[in-house]
Amino acid sequence: MTSNKKSDHVFFLEIEGKGKLSIAFCDSTKCDRHSAYMKINQVLTDKKIMSFKLNYLGQLDYSSMDEEIADQLDYFVKHEDVWILF
Repeated sequence: MTSNKKSDHVFFLEIEGKGKLSIAFCDSTKCDRHSAYMKINQVLTDKKIMSFKLNYLGQLDYSSMDEEIADQLDYFVKHEDVWILF
């Protein structure tokens, strides 16, 4: 997520019973919106998170991203093409 030429599909993630929103990202150069949804769904299921709601937010282009974001990537849970900010 640090390349300025990269873009991701972005989903709001609501884990039922937690009362907060998270954000899930999936590399848009490797999959379409539906495939991104399926990949995120699989990661959540693998993590034993069974009750959740994903809503598509759109595609995020990183061309105007602040460079300091690179210092905050440790906050993400990473699974290949899927990154989740809990």
